Amino acid sequence: MMLLHSLIILATLFTLPSGCIAVTTNNKPTRTCSSTIGLCFNQVSDPATQMSVGLVLPPSGSFNREFIAQVTIPLPYGAAGFSLVDTQGTGSTSANDQKADEFFGTEPVMLEWFLAATQHTAAGAVSVNVLLVQRSMPSPDKAQLVPMVSDANITVSPLSAYTATNATFIYRCKKCFNMDSSGYLLLFRTDASPMYPAPGAYNASFTTKGATITRIDLANISEFESRDYASFLSAASLE
Repeated sequence: MMLLHSLIILATLFTLPSGCIAVTTNNKPTRTCSSTIGLCFNQVSDPATQMSVGLVLPPSGSFNREFIAQVTIPLPYGAAGFSLVDTQGTGSTSANDQKADEFFGTEPVMLEWFLAATQHTAAGAVSVNVLLVQRSMPSPDKAQLVPMVSDANITVSPLSAYTATNATFIYRCKKCFNMDSSGYLLLFRTDASPMYPAPGAYNASFTTKGATITRIDLANISEFESRDYASFLSAASLE
């Protein structure tokens, strides 16, 4: 049984090499078609984090308004996610950046992960895996990604699912980022366990130490626009 929880973090358990890997690439989005949704969109695939992130904007749209994301992560893993950073609001954008704290701007990071939980039903307690999507922010020292409270609106599609080999998160985000023109896509993946503030909590913090981080420059966000945006919302039950 699968439960969906509308936070903004994607995660499960996986193992990465020790130490932080931070690289800048110019991977170009490629056209891909989703067998789950039945529609085509532009997607970025990254060999370092092994993540694929598909993004869809409405016509003449921008990421500071709303977008649809499809994030696919191979299993097992700890936590993974992405950020969209406006280069106008950040410092260095040099390809020589090597420290994780130099990659994070002041933008939120969308994280995804699994949580083993107990659901109480009329028939008794049932063990379930909850797919979590959490909107997080870097701590002042960039050592952690911590939950944030905001007016962002996140709707997780019931088509989000996991198999024996990967997890796919599909969701609609409103007011999740500030980027409205060019910038870069920041991919984040860690094997660190979630740090929950209390037993039974769904929100969590994650350390950035030892994470794999990739920055992919996005020169033209219009390539993510789709005239089929309304069809995407309908197909993924995100209306």
